[in-house]
Amino acid sequence: MALVFECTSALSTVGSSLDLTPALGSDSKLIVIVLMFIGRVGVLTLISSLIKQKKITKYKYPSDNIIIN
Repeated sequence: MALVFECTSALSTVGSSLDLTPALGSDSKLIVIVLMFIGRVGVLTLISSLIKQKKITKYKYPSDNIIIN
């Protein structure tokens, strides 16, 4: 239950802790760091930045071969 509280606190960027973080391993601390980053940036913002969007243009640049003496 304490781990769920730590992860929820990290994701919602509340700053509350049960002083469990120093006892975690390095992999678990990395997960908490990633959850803090996702909570700070925002889930929707992070997902929309990762999805490649196709740029639709409604214009076309003119092209022509110009011959100069």
